Amino acid sequence: MVDIIGAHYQCHVCGEKDVSVLLGFEDFALVTSDCRPWKRGGKLGVCRSCCFVQKITDDVFRKDCEEIYGTYSVYYQAGGQEQRVFEQSRGLSCSRSESILIQLQGREAIPVAGKMLDIGCGNGNLLKSFSKYCPSWNLSGLEFDETNREQIEQIDHVHAFYSCELTDVTGRFDLISMIHCLEHIIDPVTFLLNVREKLNRQGLLLIEIPTYTQNPFDLIIADHCTHFDMRSITHLLKLCGFEPIIQLTDCVPKEITVLARVMEVIDKRALTGEETCLQERLSETIAWLRENLAVASHMAERGPLGIFGTSIAGTWMYNEMPNQISFFVDEDPNRINKLFLDRKVYHPQDIPADGQVFIPLPHEIAREISARMKLKDRFFIPPPF
Repeated sequence: MVDIIGAHYQCHVCGEKDVSVLLGFEDFALVTSDCRPWKRGGKLGVCRSCCFVQKITDDVFRKDCEEIYGTYSVYYQAGGQEQRVFEQSRGLSCSRSESILIQLQGREAIPVAGKMLDIGCGNGNLLKSFSKYCPSWNLSGLEFDETNREQIEQIDHVHAFYSCELTDVTGRFDLISMIHCLEHIIDPVTFLLNVREKLNRQGLLLIEIPTYTQNPFDLIIADHCTHFDMRSITHLLKLCGFEPIIQLTDCVPKEITVLARVMEVIDKRALTGEETCLQERLSETIAWLRENLAVASHMAERGPLGIFGTSIAGTWMYNEMPNQISFFVDEDPNRINKLFLDRKVYHPQDIPADGQVFIPLPHEIAREISARMKLKDRFFIPPPF
């Protein structure tokens, strides 16, 4: 069991002052969601009332987020190109947005035409994919600043770009998307209720979020304030007047894809959960993160150590043990042969002759990668989680 202290912080989901903080988490180095090393000292908690796993969104957290977003650089490792989703048995890949839309179209879940708003549109990766796969849709994007306005407005079928509060966006939509957005929202209930008001009757909501149960590294992202599993996202959506109609965990590895529609009546039943089981799961999760560091540190004593991946997990491993990481390895052609955190990024087949590679990913994914690379004697995977 994880040691916890005082249930006195206010939950940003249910509003109860019943959040317990997990001792020891503050010792971890953190990373930003755009994959930059961050400082230590985060506070991770569990609400005893609704059992949502969350960061303590106090003044320190809010100040950190303001600083992080002030210099945010989406997918800078790949020149702004969205991360690739790999089919592990053969190594074939497509962008995350394409993977999501291909899966949903295969289930005939997206209408032929309509009006769509992408909240947190970034530099337009989902809008580009939507324009390609759903060319009859009228598209709009919403961001908190003007940085990418020109880039967004040049995408085919984009009719509007907004840099304002959601409540100030004009009109209603047939579909609203939130790709890696909801986990950043400090007041998710109010926000989703506002989303509901911007949707037409029977309108659709598309959400993509990381899940800490499949990807423990989600917990150490400094600006993620809510950490989801399938139970919690389902309860949150119902509380805010949405009915999940498609829920996938195999569309994008380590993530949850949810397509929901507006319900006629909001379900105001209290959120419930099993706090004891949740604490046990978090205890195992934090122990697994520590074990990753122990294994990698032991490997570094035997020779040059590389880390597989140049995203959250790789950034965290570097932040925890910078003097022991010699290089990175990645399959994404947009990242290979570049520098990441002042270390060269190699293709798996080009790693230094004396190098060894640790794969900081959930065991099954790491095992598949190692088998496909056919370099098992030089690729090391973490224990099962």
